Amino acid sequence: MAARLPCILIVDDDNDFVVMASQLLGYAGYRTLIATSGDAALDLLHQLSTDAQEDGVDLVLLDVMLPGIDGVEVCRRLRQAPALRHIPIILVTALDTADQVITGLDAGADDYITKPFEPAVLLARIRAQLRLRSMERELEQRNRDLAALNAITAAVTASLELDEILTATMQGIRSVLDVEGGILLLLDEERGTLMFKQAFNHSQDWIVERGAECTVRGLSLPASGSGPPWW
Repeated sequence: MAARLPCILIVDDDNDFVVMASQLLGYAGYRTLIATSGDAALDLLHQLSTDAQEDGVDLVLLDVMLPGIDGVEVCRRLRQAPALRHIPIILVTALDTADQVITGLDAGADDYITKPFEPAVLLARIRAQLRLRSMERELEQRNRDLAALNAITAAVTASLELDEILTATMQGIRSVLDVEGGILLLLDEERGTLMFKQAFNHSQDWIVERGAECTVRGLSLPASGSGPPWW
């Protein structure tokens, strides 16, 4: 499977800049989307964040001077939206004034670049922001994994009921691995069989013990009607 190309949203009403930036980013291996106003950018980002079929935007290249709401206000609104607040923003400005830069960064921008700029400088800043975002994602995932493992440990410590421990374990595994389905089998060493205990899938939550057995060798399927519904 081909690696997913990062997607960059270019927000600018200057057609010449949009064409130049799109070509530059395309040559550098990025996908691009275009919005010519602050309102259009916000509408597009909100739409993508709710569409399960879309991957979303990885970075916004945002002009400060836009028709309707300006780039600074777009920054503020993005940082207030839980589903969008994590997206890196690079402001693009034609005025290299301290006040404008400070206002934009205070509003939530991660970096800025001044027109005209060297293409290599823009690409380097984009790579830096995407690298930082990737590190943030890894940290967030590790925190989720740790929380899931702590929940499993707490359940094992707090309860002597096997079913409660197994349920907590499966919930933790589901969270850590981010999977749609799973089955938990316990080994009966004396009988040489596996006992089906718990399962879940994307359309049905917990399925409690059914008492289905399968041999360790060959791992034959349970009898009809005794296993989980997707078998």
